[in-house]
Amino acid sequence: MLLVSISIDYFCANRIGEVQSQSSKRVWLGLSIATNLAVLVFFKYLSAFVEHWFWLEARGSLITHDAQTILLPLGISYYTLQSMGYTIDVYRGTVSPERHFGYFALYVAFFPQLVAGPIERPDRLLPQLRACKPIIATDIEAGAFLILFGLAKKLVLTDRLFVLIRDWLASPENLAGYQAFIFGSLVVVAVCLDISAYTDIARGSARLFGVELMRNFDRPFLARSQAEFFQRWHISLSSWLMDYFFRPLAALARARWYRYLVLVFTFALMGLWHGPTLPFVGFGVLNGMSIVGERVAARRGWQWPRTRLMDAFRWLRVQLILNISGVLFVASDMAGAGRILERIWTAERFWGALPLSTQLHGRLFLGVLGLWAIAELLITYLGGVDRVIARLQLALSWHRVAVAYCAIGFVLAFGERGADGFLYFDF
Repeated sequence: MLLVSISIDYFCANRIGEVQSQSSKRVWLGLSIATNLAVLVFFKYLSAFVEHWFWLEARGSLITHDAQTILLPLGISYYTLQSMGYTIDVYRGTVSPERHFGYFALYVAFFPQLVAGPIERPDRLLPQLRACKPIIATDIEAGAFLILFGLAKKLVLTDRLFVLIRDWLASPENLAGYQAFIFGSLVVVAVCLDISAYTDIARGSARLFGVELMRNFDRPFLARSQAEFFQRWHISLSSWLMDYFFRPLAALARARWYRYLVLVFTFALMGLWHGPTLPFVGFGVLNGMSIVGERVAARRGWQWPRTRLMDAFRWLRVQLILNISGVLFVASDMAGAGRILERIWTAERFWGALPLSTQLHGRLFLGVLGLWAIAELLITYLGGVDRVIARLQLALSWHRVAVAYCAIGFVLAFGERGADGFLYFDF
């Protein structure tokens, strides 16, 4: 299917570049979009609706691993959007059609980001692939550090957090009040660590070949509004939906209510992109309506003063919405999400059940989690992991070797045995 998508979009994009009539260009664009969407719907959604209960069982296996997952073509949700975005850009005239089939195939199927993104744009990735930049030691070093950083996040933090999440999700009726209260936030943190860990590994792998992939996360938990959060979270997906779906539809009418409706529909589509379940759609609608609420409040002047205290309240408001979003993200149905949320008020004891440190495999790991939080704050203060690596490359060689060995030892000592696959492989 990957070869089919590549061939169709290569042919359609070149035809768009050759024909002069605008109506003919639209025909070839429509063929490309219709083919891509048909393939995506057939493999990802049609069987899910036909085999509805089997899908729910498979959806639950993302956390429980008790059921087989639905077999999907590898990376179809990602390379379909990347390839379709290329054809749309050719139609808009922002990029020229790629005449060399090999370079275009490499653009769509570039292995580091094929399976789980980031979803690259043609004007960014294609020139790098054509340039054939020579491999240099600094790129190899930077790539290796990114891979190590991603592995540490995945094996030490994410997989241990998902062990806890699976346990809680398996028996929500036993959750204490505080566990139900922090459940959604824990999910959001774990999902962020999981996909950002893959992105680090993908960017590091590409860097080994002299290719720079885009950053997919930009410290999302610093956001003080829901709109800002999605400008920082899974940037390649949210920006793709805004550029290729929301803005073209929003431009069809000037009515404000219509733009708000399109915005909510765009976020519902983001939820549906993850899977055809009501909780996923609810995840999208909740966040879309939150952003609409922010825009309405800003337009009417209903804004809190710009003070540090009010900024803290804005941040807490975002975390509350993310908490509910996290519950929706992992629940197999809306009733399951409701059972978790209602435990906040209906649990017999708010502080009952096992201490969090015990459930996270001991207080030592809780200490590691605290050290990682401090490290993330330091990385944020220094401007992100890329700047930290750039500074590290200026250090003495034995300093760099020491950091590398410490990172490897950290993974070996605290990494979860029998690690899970990346969550977004299932999407």
